[in-house]
Amino acid sequence: MATYNEVKFYRGEDIPIRLTIDPTKDITGWNLLFQMIRTETDNVPLVEKTMDDGIVIDDGENGRALIMFESADSINLSIGEYFADVKRIDPGYHRVVSTVRITIEDPVREF
Repeated sequence: MATYNEVKFYRGEDIPIRLTIDPTKDITGWNLLFQMIRTETDNVPLVEKTMDDGIVIDDGENGRALIMFESADSINLSIGEYFADVKRIDPGYHRVVSTVRITIEDPVREF
């Protein structure tokens, strides 16, 4: 079963999104893919992160990874709720390991 995470941040903010796979599994060497959409009927991700671009396994033995969300990823997005999946995409292991509900809020002043 996939873990569930909720994250809130301001539009245009640089922020690491911490993920923990539960029950705890050693994810060292896993190949992960992050895809964010606005509604469940969207077919094209608004933001996508890969192991080569934005995903870091920082504590693999304890099932922890970081999704590095950069200012450019959210600066042009609307305020509101978004949904994301983190998938393991190694051959023979294609599955959702985490779902994320993301709320993007409006800062007092733009970055």
